[in-house]
Amino acid sequence: MLESHLRGGPEVGIQFLKRAVDLLEWGRNIWKNVSNEDRGTIFQDTFLRSVRGMHLKMFMDVRCKSYFFKGWSNRMTGVQH
Repeated sequence: MLESHLRGGPEVGIQFLKRAVDLLEWGRNIWKNVSNEDRGTIFQDTFLRSVRGMHLKMFMDVRCKSYFFKGWSNRMTGVQH
């Protein structure tokens, strides 16, 4: 996931983190009546919040970079929007 971000392919990392969030939410729903000790740390609020935070940060990084490079490219070529 992070390797894809570092190699210039952050879209793969975004997809991976989205799947991780979906899986964690699914697991929390399936085992909602099971104690935290039995279902494990990964299904606790703090863990899910951290994964959501990583997903959001990576998404925002990609969005900011694409906006920056689009604007920079347009300024260099004289394209106006």
